[in-house]
Amino acid sequence: MRTLAAALCALATGAGADCLPPGKTPAKVTFADGAVIDGITRQGNTLRYQSHPQPDQTTEMQALWGIYPMQSSFNGNAVRYDWQGALPDPASLTPGREVQLFAQQVTPATATAYAMTVRLLGHETMVVGECHYPVLHLAVTMGTPTAVRAEGERWLDPEHLVIWATKTRILDKNGNLERELSSQAVAAE
Repeated sequence: MRTLAAALCALATGAGADCLPPGKTPAKVTFADGAVIDGITRQGNTLRYQSHPQPDQTTEMQALWGIYPMQSSFNGNAVRYDWQGALPDPASLTPGREVQLFAQQVTPATATAYAMTVRLLGHETMVVGECHYPVLHLAVTMGTPTAVRAEGERWLDPEHLVIWATKTRILDKNGNLERELSSQAVAAE
């Protein structure tokens, strides 16, 4: 029976490929658009990493369960998120039910109200290289309590705390579309 279970597990994750074993967070993820996330470390349910959306740009992030920002820094501009109340484990979300979350977005000079909504759309499988990873397909909005500034989807792997793909729509102050971004991981190591 154990042999059968091991064979099924190997088949599901891409037998022969350099797939991540259960519970192992990658050190580096490369995306189809050339973006790279590296320096990834995990402590419990908190993920720390650096993202390089362009070769000359670096953002440092700390996120709970890989999705809720706790701290970030872009070109030396630091932001801290002071959340009101406990943040739900994304794996415990009820499909279709939206969760509203509020925080103070704190910089050295200001504190601004921040709002985020998360809704579980379903469970899917994401293919990265030759590997298949179970993910939570999430709808997410971010902005202030009175205005959404970004909305989109995230494919979060709760086992590895990695967002394998994103689709994001950036909105202007009137709610009009400014631009759309999408990204999907092609390799993890």
